[in-house]
Amino acid sequence: MAFAGGAETAEQTHFQPGRPRELVSRQVLKHLGGRKLPVALVGVSPMTRRCANLLARQELPLLIVNRSPEAAAELARTVAGQALSLEAFRRAPPEVHAVVLAAGGGEPVLDEAALSRLKRHGAPLIIDFGVPANVDPEAARRVGVARIGMSDLIAAAQQRRLGELMRLAPVRAAIDERLTHLRTELATRAFGPHLADLRQAFEQIAAAEVTRALAHELRTLDDEERGQLQRLASTVARRLAHLPLAGLRAAALHAEPDALEAFFAAAKGGRARTDTEET
Repeated sequence: MAFAGGAETAEQTHFQPGRPRELVSRQVLKHLGGRKLPVALVGVSPMTRRCANLLARQELPLLIVNRSPEAAAELARTVAGQALSLEAFRRAPPEVHAVVLAAGGGEPVLDEAALSRLKRHGAPLIIDFGVPANVDPEAARRVGVARIGMSDLIAAAQQRRLGELMRLAPVRAAIDERLTHLRTELATRAFGPHLADLRQAFEQIAAAEVTRALAHELRTLDDEERGQLQRLASTVARRLAHLPLAGLRAAALHAEPDALEAFFAAAKGGRARTDTEET
């Protein structure tokens, strides 16, 4: 039996690791080792349709097998493959190097005798999506053909998912670090003027207290002593302002903007009342 491959190139296939159909396609391609060998898909289900499309993009010769030859022919046309009834495939299977099954029914689709006929052409890979199984695992073992079932696919999907998470962990950490830096920068930009006003308020309060003291109890100080006192007051004011300013920068990353605006408004109002009372 001659086969025709799909029209698209391998570069057009975009696998998404972890999904069953992509895992199946990878298993088939690994088994074929880069050779364009025929693959059979048994059953016309959403899963076999998606697998057929992926494998056709790899230009693999496809054989669509189904109880209803008409349904098999319909899918075969969409993937440039050939069609065969399930009964004919069981009785005289052509040479295929992988078989993907996802057919309904409570009984095995391929029994031990059919598997033995398949093996005459080599050692095909059996990938069984059936629930219950389309191929009895013990029958496959006795015949000596490799079978991958749903439990194997689920375990492989979980392993690939874990591998992807581990591979992406450094990228995620770098993104998180960058986002934190960006949030800090945006928060500083948003509240920067308020923080500058608060720092200036500390320095103004200290300067005003020094001016008052120099006009009264410290009026006997000479110019050099006055300068030293003013510089000391400015340094102390900046250091006292550092702690609340650092806390407000950190809070800006987590607090609601309205809460911070209320804080700065209350601080400004409190200072205005203090200035009024002092005058």
